[in-house]
Amino acid sequence: MGWYPDPTGGVEERYWDGTRWTHNTREPMAQPDWQSGLGARVADPRQAGAPAPGPVPQVPTSTQWDHVSMQWREMPVVDQVKRTADGVPLAGWWWRVLGRLIDDLLIGLVVLAVCWPQFRAAYTAVRQWWDTAMADAMRGVPVDSVALANAIQDESTMIGLVSITLTCVSAAFFHARFAATPGQLVTGLRVVPAGQGNHRGGLPLPLAIKRAAGYAIILGLNRLIGLAYIIDALWPLFGDSRQTLHDKLGRTQVVRRAKGI
Repeated sequence: MGWYPDPTGGVEERYWDGTRWTHNTREPMAQPDWQSGLGARVADPRQAGAPAPGPVPQVPTSTQWDHVSMQWREMPVVDQVKRTADGVPLAGWWWRVLGRLIDDLLIGLVVLAVCWPQFRAAYTAVRQWWDTAMADAMRGVPVDSVALANAIQDESTMIGLVSITLTCVSAAFFHARFAATPGQLVTGLRVVPAGQGNHRGGLPLPLAIKRAAGYAIILGLNRLIGLAYIIDALWPLFGDSRQTLHDKLGRTQVVRRAKGI
């Protein structure tokens, strides 16, 4: 492991972690010319006793297009997988979306059972409004769309509160117990403290609560502005840490579930 001349042909140094080239690069470190008081060159005192750097490791290569020389040539295969600070692969975006859809479906079924009276009352109100709207339209009277919102406001508020509460309480429980919600278990994902992909067991309870609280804020804002849920879901696409907004609030990351964990 260590810093070596960039095998892709750049002037920078690239970090080799022992098994692959990483995305980490830096400017070459200048080597000072140490001299004694008499002008004679001596060894760098900071490197006294330090082993000499080894040769550039041999790594797999593939034929790739070189944008510098504008030609095809053999170049090292640089790891493109996004990882936690300790090297564990982060979850892919599509797997996260699938896991969230599964969780939303399960929560939706539970909310439907718990809030069945509210759903029935809302359905009745919508049907009555529809009949009234059709009758008004036949007489040439403008349809009052505000009346519908007022008619189902209480039921809608209750259903929303129950949905947010169940979503966040269940997420905190499953993350603290299993490090994953049912949807994440199905898709092979788990939630870990940020930068600690090798963390074993469930998510620490304080982090699980903070993450769930952050998600509750997102869901609450979504009822007000309508886009918070989508923005939160898309946020992992715009950063190497692949964190949603509630991941950032809870200081967590989602990784692939390794065997035996």
